[in-house]
Amino acid sequence: MRIAYILHQYFPRHIGGTEVYTEGLNRYMKDAGHETLLLTYHETHHNEKKDFVCQTNDHQGEKIKEIHYNLSCAPNPVKYEYCNPFTGKLIKKELKSFQPDIVHIMHSMKVSGAIFSVCRALKLPMIVTLCDFWFICPRYSLLKWDNSLCQGPEKPLSCMRCLQDTHGFFSDELIEKIEQGVDPFHFWEKFKPSCRKQSAELKALGKRNTFLRDQILTAERVIALSAFQKEMFIQNHYPEDCIEVINHGISTKGLLPSPRQKTKSPPIRLGYIGSLVETKGVHVLLQALAKVPHLEVECLLYGQIRPEDPYYKLLLEIAHGDSRVCWQGVFPSSEMGKILAQFDLLVLPSLWYENSPIVVKSALYVGLPVLVSDLGSLRELVPYKDCLVPPGDVDKWAHALELFCQAPSRLNFDRCAIKTIEENAQEILAIYEEVEMKTR
Repeated sequence: MRIAYILHQYFPRHIGGTEVYTEGLNRYMKDAGHETLLLTYHETHHNEKKDFVCQTNDHQGEKIKEIHYNLSCAPNPVKYEYCNPFTGKLIKKELKSFQPDIVHIMHSMKVSGAIFSVCRALKLPMIVTLCDFWFICPRYSLLKWDNSLCQGPEKPLSCMRCLQDTHGFFSDELIEKIEQGVDPFHFWEKFKPSCRKQSAELKALGKRNTFLRDQILTAERVIALSAFQKEMFIQNHYPEDCIEVINHGISTKGLLPSPRQKTKSPPIRLGYIGSLVETKGVHVLLQALAKVPHLEVECLLYGQIRPEDPYYKLLLEIAHGDSRVCWQGVFPSSEMGKILAQFDLLVLPSLWYENSPIVVKSALYVGLPVLVSDLGSLRELVPYKDCLVPPGDVDKWAHALELFCQAPSRLNFDRCAIKTIEENAQEILAIYEEVEMKTR
């Protein structure tokens, strides 16, 4: 079988749960004798059409096809965010060349919903995995521009401030007028010619989620990674019977059981693994540590460091002078077990509805104590109340860290039964074979 995997970003430029999961599926399918294509996206800084091409990249000997584009150059950036015909043409060319039997869409962000019409035109069956909430939230996280949680847009134009914060779309003047109750289309069409472009962008925003829902419903199968995620899509007008929940698996290679009791002397090692982005709440962890300077701990932060990133600079400012904080950078996914073995406690202070993160599953698999935010699928994944902390509450996080350091054994629990990537890949392969038979 020939399988095309399509996602928003990939190694070596980006490291995250979707990338790790896709890598695991891809490896299993290739080892099982199937041919695969990895097709992804790169937001280039170039602004000339000649630079918007498909390039071949390399990751550990694996060839990656990478679509290059700059969203700011689009004639209607708001529309192209979710339906980009230019990237669609490049993707169509690659799929025609590879001729897959199945297209597995791991993430549509950046490549956009144009992939669906491409696959329909080529008569290619599609499987979609919902790795986050991008189909109902242009920020993917259901976390608003002001870091408040969202249940999905109440109105077609509800996402204006979030899109302004994320992509720079829309002017303050326009947003203020709409919030005052002005009919945006009537007002801006007649106000001045220079604002007609914003009117077209507003119309595009109004169609975003309906368009994406219509596209995703043309896929043969749609997979959610948690019951919570499925429920959020149902609340946002997706038919209940169109989404099935299949928990994803983890690579267990090198994951060894954690000791039942802490025996070594201080400092206690706290560990964070993930992206250094605001939605992950790393600043909450550092602010909590600052409130308990007496704790004898080491805080090991693993994540991709981008020195010019304003959020990273903020983290440095918060942690300034705290020798307990150690910036560790990134590591190959194959070393997850080795990294977890260093920790006495894994922390994940996320502000958004995490979708069954692999790092938490890995910790549960080895029996490593965890402290995670009490929301979304994390609440579903971690069945121990003492391990859950209110998201964004610095005082509660400081208190939870202090309690753990006073009695590390209080969070000990039996290893959880976590699905392996091999078990999950067999489930996914069975879906491929079923769909291929039906659409042959």
